[in-house]
Amino acid sequence: MEGRGEKIDDALRAMRALWTMEHPEHRGSSASFSHVASYPRPIQRPMPPIVIGGESSAALRRAVTLGNGWYGFGLTVEQAKQHILGLTRAAEQHGRPPELGKLEITVTPVGPFDQRSVEAFATAGVHRLVVLPNHEASHHERHNPVPLDDILRNVEAISRIVARSAD
Repeated sequence: MEGRGEKIDDALRAMRALWTMEHPEHRGSSASFSHVASYPRPIQRPMPPIVIGGESSAALRRAVTLGNGWYGFGLTVEQAKQHILGLTRAAEQHGRPPELGKLEITVTPVGPFDQRSVEAFATAGVHRLVVLPNHEASHHERHNPVPLDDILRNVEAISRIVARSAD
């Protein structure tokens, strides 16, 4: 779909206006409004965090300039490092609005998941890991169904790994 990035950027600005302004007003390429009332407003103030996913240069720029966070799916530590470097470059090139605060980095890791990998993601600058139901799944297996008993065993295993990393 041509122009989808511009439409997403405009939609994010429109949502921010609706969520944060007493009398919302927005003039954009795909949405324009004024003198509107939008209720209920989000409980989180000033608004819920907006997390941008994607690995393209446009997605990285969008995360830096319009998002509160960035999400990378199915990444190794090395891939996460490369994308964090891309986010840093995007911030240098486009600037980061101070009202957005620090960009939070979330990754769903692939590959070995152990204390060493948890620490490596943290050292790389990742703030949060979202673990697959089968944390040992390869990149190609990540969408395969996982039986409930296996998910519960994985939750226990991950809990032990994270608890050791926190010590």
